[in-house]
Amino acid sequence: QNKANWSPLVGQLPVPHVHGMTAGELARMAAGRRWLSASPRFSVVPMQGWRRDMMWGETGLRWVPTSPNIPNSSSPFYYAGVYGSMAGVDIGIGSAAPFASARARGADAGRFAAWMQSRPGMEGVWFRPSASGEWRGVSLGIHPRAAADLVGINVFLMHYANRLASPSLVSRTTGDKRDIWFKCYGSDSIARLLEKNVPPEKIVASWRPFQRRFDAARQPYLLYR
Repeated sequence: QNKANWSPLVGQLPVPHVHGMTAGELARMAAGRRWLSASPRFSVVPMQGWRRDMMWGETGLRWVPTSPNIPNSSSPFYYAGVYGSMAGVDIGIGSAAPFASARARGADAGRFAAWMQSRPGMEGVWFRPSASGEWRGVSLGIHPRAAADLVGINVFLMHYANRLASPSLVSRTTGDKRDIWFKCYGSDSIARLLEKNVPPEKIVASWRPFQRRFDAARQPYLLYR
């Protein structure tokens, strides 16, 4: 959830990072909940033959990259995060698999992968030791129907990498980089939570009440089941 001072261009609406709505449904909700300064006049033409549980490959449509860093239909699963907004980390930008890795200088790749894989709630996600030059960490694999919280994974990654770094990644993330990090997360609270070594499970759990309220509020605006 974005707090007012940190609402970026990509997150001006009070919705979760992964909201599970089509563009048309989200537009209906934004207008219906009066999130916009003016009430727009628009119509949403429903798709035919699409179900909410369908993966892109099941549509028979060709994937058109929305960015050089979103090259294929599985890319959005890896893009749903904020780890890469911190200073002193590498997430594979410029490689064949953007956003599908999380590395930091001085990390023990084997321990990083083992720690991540042992965390609760990682069903459908696997972590393998990964290295690129001086960077060490993990490569991620995400099953298209993974039950794991895709944004929550990033909190675990940030927690572990920040704990290893000296000085901490939080203290290194300054100026414009810090502003971008807070905007991607939607709040400046993440810095305090990481520096206090708050368990990542507790941070992710704190989102649940908002997520439940949002899931209930979006129901009237859904066009597909």
